[in-house]
Amino acid sequence: MRTNSLIDLHTHTVFSDGEYSPEELIDLAKASGVGFLSITDHDTLAGYFCGREKANNAGIKLLPGVEFSSNFDKELHILGYNFDPKHVKLNAELARLEHDRTERFREMIARLRKMGINIEPESGKPGTLGRMHIARALVRRGVVGSIDEAFGKYLDRGKPVYVEGRKLSCREIIELIVSAGGIAVLAHPKSLEMQDVEFNHLLRALVGYGLKGLEVYYPTHTLADVDHFKRICIRYGLVATAGTDYHGPSRDTEALGGTSRDYNPSDSERIALGLI
Repeated sequence: MRTNSLIDLHTHTVFSDGEYSPEELIDLAKASGVGFLSITDHDTLAGYFCGREKANNAGIKLLPGVEFSSNFDKELHILGYNFDPKHVKLNAELARLEHDRTERFREMIARLRKMGINIEPESGKPGTLGRMHIARALVRRGVVGSIDEAFGKYLDRGKPVYVEGRKLSCREIIELIVSAGGIAVLAHPKSLEMQDVEFNHLLRALVGYGLKGLEVYYPTHTLADVDHFKRICIRYGLVATAGTDYHGPSRDTEALGGTSRDYNPSDSERIALGLI
C-alpha cells in the first residue's frame, strides 16, 4: 500500500445512514485512491465486519471505527478509532443502542401513520434503520421533494415525527472507546457553532474525560478553519484527523478521501489512529 494513499476516516454505509454497502464503498475507495478507510457507522460495527475481507483483497487498510451521538448543551458526535472491534463491553453497549434505534424507528413510522402517511422504508437489518431511511421513503412516495424538506418538515428535532434516541453521556462514550483500547475524536467541530470560550469549555471537559483527537479536515471546514483547529490540536495535544463524512452521491459533494489531500499526519498520529 502506498504511503501517499488518501485517507478517509469518516464514512457511512447502509448499516447506518449511508447509501452504499460496505463492499460498494470499498470499491469506490479503491477507484478514488483511498488506501486507508474507516467505516464509522452510527452505533454499529456491522459495516466494518462485512467489509474487512473485501478491503484486504483490495489492498485497503480498513480501520475499526464507530460514531456515537451525545449531548453537551447541544448534540455532538464522537468518533472512535483503533479499538478492539470484538471488545465485549463495547459490543454489549452497541447492542443496547441497536435495540433502542429499532424502537425509535418503529415509533417514528407510527407517528407518520397517525398523520395519514403510510410509507415503506428501505429494507435493512433491525437496528440500522433511522431518520435518513424514512426521509428517503418520504421522497420516493412524493410526500416531500427532497431529503432536506423531509427533515425540515417531519424529522428534525422539534418536528412532529422526531423521537429522541437514547444517548450515552460524553464521558460514557469516551471511556467506553478508551476501555476498548481506542482513541476518541470529536467530529466536525465547526458544526457545533460555538464561540471560542464555549468551545474551549467543552474541549477541556472532553479532554479531561480522555478525548484524544479532533476532526480537523472536514468538507465544511475552510482553510482558516483547518488552521484554527490545528492550533487547538497543538494546544491540547490532540491528534488531527481527516474525514469526508461520506454517505453517498445523493447527499455529498465531497469526493471520498477528498479532505485528506492536505492531510499529512505525523508518525505518532498514524500510530495512534492505527494507520501504521
